[in-house]
Amino acid sequence: MTSPVIIPRRPVLNLPFLLPFCSESTSLLVQRNQSTYRRLKQRLRIRPDASFGHPPAQDYDHIIYNPPSSAPSTYQTPTKFLPPNDARRKLRSDSDLGVSSSVGNLPLVFKRPSAKRDLLMAKDIEEIRRLRLQDPMVWSRGKLAKRFGCSPLFVGMVCEASPEKKAIQKQVLEAVKSRWGVKRTIAREDRELRKESPIRKTGQSERAKFHFVISAPFNDDFSPIITEVCKVNSIVVLLFSLSLRAHVCVPPYSMSRKCDSNHESEGAAAHFG
Repeated sequence: MTSPVIIPRRPVLNLPFLLPFCSESTSLLVQRNQSTYRRLKQRLRIRPDASFGHPPAQDYDHIIYNPPSSAPSTYQTPTKFLPPNDARRKLRSDSDLGVSSSVGNLPLVFKRPSAKRDLLMAKDIEEIRRLRLQDPMVWSRGKLAKRFGCSPLFVGMVCEASPEKKAIQKQVLEAVKSRWGVKRTIAREDRELRKESPIRKTGQSERAKFHFVISAPFNDDFSPIITEVCKVNSIVVLLFSLSLRAHVCVPPYSMSRKCDSNHESEGAAAHFG
């Protein structure tokens, strides 16, 4: 019985799985092009030092001094401590890497003292206040400080901004706050709470203040409260110890000592009896 043969519409040459594998007929050759060679040569091109190569006409009767570009070791003697007739002095002076011992005019270590500012008079302060109230947007703290030769902090201490300027700054702050996210809003609220918290006294912790209050002489209004608190505390401790002893069945110390002595006496009588 003959079976039908299905001939695909695509040509046979376009079906790569019907053709022999490439390695069976041809071998894969790996070669480096001129661009690869040029790139490698450019990367590996290192300019040698002048002392590495010498012209052919030069005689090789001298010592090459080419120290490494690193910190000197403990075995290398500094030039300052070499003897005057040492050959290494001449080598280091002739070398390009040698540092000249002659030091010129070095810059000052400290900054130049700033010019002393003149003290502001009463008329200057009045002028600052007038300019600040006249146009607070133009005459800011920085401009006033630069004009009168003082600090912006001093300008803020002398005069305040006008109510109009404060309202404008408040509107700007509200516009900035409207772009805040949840995390930044919570962080700023926590900062305000920390600022509003009571400030501790310097050099005195909370525990020291507590002991100071307890050890201080109480007045007539405060002593009954402390007395009642102490009574309640002692009663609570007593009730807790009684309940613990009832549940765990722990005998008192005197009873445990009696029981131990009775057991010891019975054991001794049985041993000698």
